[in-house]
Amino acid sequence: SMGGVRVRLTKRIPVGGGLGGGSSNAASFLIGINRLYRLGLTKKELFTLGRKLGADVPFFLSGARHALGTGRGDRIRALSFKRRLWFLLLMDPKGLSTRAVYQGLTPQERRASLTRVTHDVRMASAFLEKGILEEAVVFLRNDLEKSAGRLRAPLGKRLKNLRELQLGPWQMSGSGPTLYSIFPS
Repeated sequence: SMGGVRVRLTKRIPVGGGLGGGSSNAASFLIGINRLYRLGLTKKELFTLGRKLGADVPFFLSGARHALGTGRGDRIRALSFKRRLWFLLLMDPKGLSTRAVYQGLTPQERRASLTRVTHDVRMASAFLEKGILEEAVVFLRNDLEKSAGRLRAPLGKRLKNLRELQLGPWQMSGSGPTLYSIFPS
């Protein structure tokens, strides 16, 4: 007879929050099953399985605390930051569908590669690695912001208001709707 696995998952990251909760769950499940059943899957094999489950899964399989994702976001290069950073999250009680956000991209927005290593990404990464937060935030942006804002109008308004207050560099996390800002302490 075929064996099986029953999994009980306690979620602490909101579903549809744009924080990688589903991807981290998938990565943890792959690692756990590999260990539990002594499957002997190599890191490369786990990455191959992870890529099929989602573009962010390899990041969580990598064990990196900070990384740059290229390709679909599934090619991971670990970064080492010189200083600890603090993130303030503004959660939305109602999640957004990642699929809907990507489907809501206009043809022009879709043409812009979301994970291509651009000048802005290289600059932000270099400043973050050196611990120069003030310069890094100038280069931060999220190409999914407009699509998420079209799906959830109050999201764009909230982000605009936060930016006008000039209390940190507010951005949307992932496919939204969670907003975050980075602080040095």
